[in-house]
Amino acid sequence: METKQEIKDFPEIRGNSPWDVIANFYKDLGWDGFTPIKPAKVIVSEDDWNSLYWRVIAADIDPDPRDNVSAGGLFVHKGPSADKDIEKGKVVLEEGWI
Repeated sequence: METKQEIKDFPEIRGNSPWDVIANFYKDLGWDGFTPIKPAKVIVSEDDWNSLYWRVIAADIDPDPRDNVSAGGLFVHKGPSADKDIEKGKVVLEEGWI
C-alpha cells in the first residue's frame, strides 16, 4: 500500500529562538500550532535538513545553550526526516503528519 504524499516548497527558515524556528517551519507547512503532529512524516533533503538543524542550534539564535541543546535534541529525534532522494527546496508531507 502506497502512502499518500503532498509536496510543498521548503519554507524560509525564520525565528528568534530555536523553538520559534521549529514552530515557524511547521506552521509555514500548514500546522495550526495546536494539533499534534508527527514530524517524522515531514521529509526534506539532507541539505535542507542540515540548514534547518544548524539554524535551530546556532548560538546567535538563543543565548541560553540549554535551550539550544533541548531543541536540537527534539529536532534530531523527532523530525523532520532527511532523505538524500528528496529534491533540495522541497518538502514531502506524508499522509497523517497532522
